Amino acid sequence: MEKNPGQKIRTTVRIAGKDYTMSGTDSEEHMHRVAVYVDRKMEELALVTRAPSNMVAVLTAMNVTDELLKSQDENTRLRKEMMSLQQQITKLRAQGASARPAGKGKGAGAMETVKSDEVG
Repeated sequence: MEKNPGQKIRTTVRIAGKDYTMSGTDSEEHMHRVAVYVDRKMEELALVTRAPSNMVAVLTAMNVTDELLKSQDENTRLRKEMMSLQQQITKLRAQGASARPAGKGKGAGAMETVKSDEVG
């Protein structure tokens, strides 16, 4: 069945042993992927903390949000670095174009081929 843009999809997922009906415009596969991730994170925390399920849920939300914010910060840093590198490339290209000789043929810095019998 093809999905229309903006059409809501409903699916049931299992998180921490409980079934939840999810509804959203993302694919069913994506919603299951998210649920599996949350379930795994909750299971990891439950084993380490031995905390009640409501506390595990809050700790999981905090940890996942921490991951999200760090990823967003890294994304921002990489975008800035990419923009800086693009500006450097543009500047170097402009410098290279202005350093080229205006005339045709061999100019300053042009390389010549030397036959091996001329070397020496």
